[in-house]
Amino acid sequence: MPFVEVNIQAMKNIRHITVAAKNYYWSLEGNEIYSSSRKIIIGLEGTSYSRLYIDPYKHDFEIGPKSVASGILAAVSMGWDPESNSGDMHITSSDGVSYELESSNQVQTPH
Repeated sequence: MPFVEVNIQAMKNIRHITVAAKNYYWSLEGNEIYSSSRKIIIGLEGTSYSRLYIDPYKHDFEIGPKSVASGILAAVSMGWDPESNSGDMHITSSDGVSYELESSNQVQTPH
């Protein structure tokens, strides 16, 4: 998966969520409304380090704060560190509760 620079100021419909006493932003971004290229983009507020990408178009996944919070917790347990410049993580879920690394997951070049 190629490195993609995300301009946070250009993101539309940015939402905010607090998980484990840390403040994150998240937004659904992509080119077309039902395109598989759309992803939920999550990052730690106040940083431009690694981001989390969740594929929201799997079976019973409901886009919302509950699934975003679950995704953040799952990604952190899988080694995602939003406070480091270690790279992005891509995860997927069919139900918004259990998550796994996408088969094409690669740690990207740091921002």
